[in-house]
Amino acid sequence: MDLPATGLAGTTATSRYEELVWAHQTQSDNIHMSGIFLPWHRYYTNVYHRLLREECAYTAPMPWWDETKDAGNFAASGLFTTEYYGEMPEVTAAGLGTCITEGAFAGKTLHIGPGQTDTTHCLSRGEDKSSTQNVNKAYVNTCTSRTAYDDLRSCIEGGPHAYGHNGAGPVMADAISSPSDPLFFLHHSFIDWTWKTWQDKAAATRATAITGACADRASPCTALTVDTKLSSRGVQADVTVQDILNTEGGFLCYKFDY
Repeated sequence: MDLPATGLAGTTATSRYEELVWAHQTQSDNIHMSGIFLPWHRYYTNVYHRLLREECAYTAPMPWWDETKDAGNFAASGLFTTEYYGEMPEVTAAGLGTCITEGAFAGKTLHIGPGQTDTTHCLSRGEDKSSTQNVNKAYVNTCTSRTAYDDLRSCIEGGPHAYGHNGAGPVMADAISSPSDPLFFLHHSFIDWTWKTWQDKAAATRATAITGACADRASPCTALTVDTKLSSRGVQADVTVQDILNTEGGFLCYKFDY
């Protein structure tokens, strides 16, 4: 998280990681609540992975987290220790989080967010178990039983995706600048796994199924197609939806372990 910013135009990011957060913050109006949600976030998570490999000399497999195994008790997952992501305290009585003081991200000062602002604040968390309990296998199964792509997307985005964000504290609950917490990328790997699970249920038709969805929130909207551009605003090269539909070949080339 400490590599210096490269000076991308239009951002006040103080680090390379904050440039990545900024790419999400400044596109948040269109990458949520529309059909581009799943393709863009698959691409964006891969941008993060590429930065780790290309700029941070990371060579190990990329971790992902099956949140259904820890629904209602994220703190017990084994991730929130001094060795890894730091603590996951319970949300305070006032509904607030607590600044992280342990683990790899202890004492981090954030400069992107909250929302569309750029205000200095701490990396804070606080589990709301009434929210995280909804990130469960039954809910995931409900979503992956949908047959139309945009019905799946809507179910995931408003269900396990939203509950996972809202249940992990104020930084993660901020839809606009939530990547400020690196936990974001574990969460979105889980969301990507859910989409991939749906794709694999009927691979012959679902591998490229995105028809009937929107690429933005305009009215009328722009249709989402395989040629729709996915951008990280200069953090990495832009790609198209076509490039990321197959996770196991071509541009991406990764596989979940189940």
